[in-house]
Amino acid sequence: MEWSFNYLAGKEQYFKNWRSRSNIPLTDNPMNSTNAHGHTKNHPKNLKEWRDFVEKAEKQESDEPITFYPYVDGRVGINDMSARFSEGIEYLASRKVEIVHIQKTMAYPYWYERKYYPEDDIVYEDTFMLKQWLGIDELPGLAKLREMISFRILGRDKKWMEEIQTTIDKVRPHLRISISDREWYRDPPKIMRQVLESFGIKCDEERFKHWKPIADKWQGKILKLLDRYEITLPKTIKAIVDGDDMELEDMNIYQEALIMALLMRDHRCRLLTTLDHLPKNTKNLHKLIK
Repeated sequence: MEWSFNYLAGKEQYFKNWRSRSNIPLTDNPMNSTNAHGHTKNHPKNLKEWRDFVEKAEKQESDEPITFYPYVDGRVGINDMSARFSEGIEYLASRKVEIVHIQKTMAYPYWYERKYYPEDDIVYEDTFMLKQWLGIDELPGLAKLREMISFRILGRDKKWMEEIQTTIDKVRPHLRISISDREWYRDPPKIMRQVLESFGIKCDEERFKHWKPIADKWQGKILKLLDRYEITLPKTIKAIVDGDDMELEDMNIYQEALIMALLMRDHRCRLLTTLDHLPKNTKNLHKLIK
């Protein structure tokens, strides 16, 4: 959205807080093979960097909006992320930063599915966070680790949504616009026009013609991800419970843990195995449920 805002507003360059001391050119296409990270967004992590960004942005001699996408880093501490995020949002509101809020409504644990890391990289990248999240000092083998993740994976995002809602309600008067994640994913053109309009910015219609196919490509990847949760996974779980014969795609440890979690939540059955990787056929997985 940060790239879309700047591009559709007609900007040729944008303010970059770090790695650059001046404005840098705005790409005309941020898409790569898996996501829109071809645009180097302003992405400060944790409150110190949020403050640093705001202070530097306030010193810029420009009437144009300066955009950034703040976040809290789980590698600093995963169990207090919502508290740190809430503190940051209240800080932004206190500095009269105009906030475009995307309300999370879907508690889907798709964190690593949008990054496409190989499994070994996932576990290595996540070692510190996994230890905090699971309350352990050392990571066990993959089979045990997958089982431990399965007990927590469905509650993580739901807990986050519940914990930050009070803060969102508190700062709501400071929100320039609030939209739901589902609205954004389902209709990017409509939402971008609404966001621009909320700032009194006219959409560049010539650029919109170039932007639309890029947005469609991004949206296709997001909708494919949503379809996995809303169509493919329910079919997979049903096939496992019924003992049907269905081949599955390769899955990382979180995706395997999610199948175990859904079987427990929706069918009150456990998938028990000491294998490092689950079988890729639902009929074979059916043999492992108790």
